[in-house]
Amino acid sequence: MYLVRKHLLPLYGNKERKSRIQFCYLTEQETINQGPTGSYFYARKAGRSFMSNIINIEKIKFGDQVFDLVVAGVDLGENGGKITFLQGDSTFEEIEAILKANGSITQIGLADDIDWKRSDLVYADLMSRRSNYAVGIDSDGVTEIKADVMIAFFRTPDLREVVAAQAAEIESLKETVGTLLVSSLEA
Repeated sequence: MYLVRKHLLPLYGNKERKSRIQFCYLTEQETINQGPTGSYFYARKAGRSFMSNIINIEKIKFGDQVFDLVVAGVDLGENGGKITFLQGDSTFEEIEAILKANGSITQIGLADDIDWKRSDLVYADLMSRRSNYAVGIDSDGVTEIKADVMIAFFRTPDLREVVAAQAAEIESLKETVGTLLVSSLEA
């Protein structure tokens, strides 16, 4: 059995299409299919994603790595907060490495445009994996669709981290000035 998001695209000729997402279960024979009404199916089996670029949902980007957001998955304030997103193909350790190396957080909207971007937060070294997290309701309107999600916490850097980052930037600037001086003396 596959966990599936069914993305319905109404056909209105050349006019702009408005879409909606339904959740349902499909058997292996029905996995990925495009119907005559423009319906697409997005299959997940054993945590593996197929055709994730077809589904038009909000995403969160850490550095250059993109993950699908759950509904109301961003809970950030001025001093930090948490972000809940689908685990996808990445392992816990891979996601943690991405978050530690991250310099920015970007939310990507439904139209694949940037909703907001923040570079003032750092990963708080706190993340949990939650199995069977309710991510939607099946097309029958009753059955919950569940998936594995990651909940990562972020905070503003403390004074020691700010000073260390500024010291590293000063050292980098010193090296640049030194290189420029040497190159100007050689000319």
